[in-house]
Amino acid sequence: MDQKFVKRRQRGLAVLVASLILLIGAVIYIGVQISGGGETVADRDYQGSGNGVHQLVEIPEGSSVSQLGPELEERGIVKTDSAFQTAAANNPDAGSIQPGFYRLQGEMSAAAAVQALIDPANRVELLDIHGGSTLLDVNVVGGNSRPGIYSQISRVTCTEGSENCIAAEDLQNVGATADLATLGVPEWARDAVAARGEDPKRLEGLIVPGQYVVNPEMDAQEILTDLLTRSAQQFNDTGIVDRARALDLTPYELLTAASLVEREAPAGDFDKVARVILNRLEEPMRLEFDSTVN
Repeated sequence: MDQKFVKRRQRGLAVLVASLILLIGAVIYIGVQISGGGETVADRDYQGSGNGVHQLVEIPEGSSVSQLGPELEERGIVKTDSAFQTAAANNPDAGSIQPGFYRLQGEMSAAAAVQALIDPANRVELLDIHGGSTLLDVNVVGGNSRPGIYSQISRVTCTEGSENCIAAEDLQNVGATADLATLGVPEWARDAVAARGEDPKRLEGLIVPGQYVVNPEMDAQEILTDLLTRSAQQFNDTGIVDRARALDLTPYELLTAASLVEREAPAGDFDKVARVILNRLEEPMRLEFDSTVN
């Protein structure tokens, strides 16, 4: 028999055998699925939007939603990480999910879990501290009150469904009495802050304005420690010690001056108000700003 014909016949037989193996495998798979002996959709995923038991989950800054899958599986929020990854990949809005804390439920379908992370209503509110904010509430013209930082933290932790509502009074007490090193107050500010005793305003100016993700499961001291530690790092990153030395001030005096400028100066007049403050400190004389009284 011609050698070329033999080789052609062998290749054809190999293709036929491979096709039969694939066909048999498909038949077996379908049969197993029908008989309930293999992994079904129900084996990989819960059904519905959850069991009503709320759980708090965090997407840390710098991480992606896909990294959350293993934790969700371990905590019983979704049934399998693979189902969650598939649901995230199939949802075009999954890429818009932001870092923060979210309230989910146990035993959610993977698609429902992804959708809950997209819904801003399930995200724990950010703590938004504006420039010039004070620790305590301030009464303003007209009889209105401007919430202080402690009241803002309380509002963020006391949202609907929260099991750890922290009162502003608890934060004020911690701020006035807790050990300064434990709270994360920078070393260059501790002596000046300690000299104020248990003044409820003694931490004034030590929390940098900005938006913060607050873990609503923390207690009052843990929240303040987190905010003060992060703020201290930001202050140190600006070179505040060297900048203060160049002005013949302590870092705490420079911080106080900067805080007063932020509260007192209209836009565009920061340099003028700063010069007034520095001149009065150099005299020395009382600053006599409204914010130093209120």
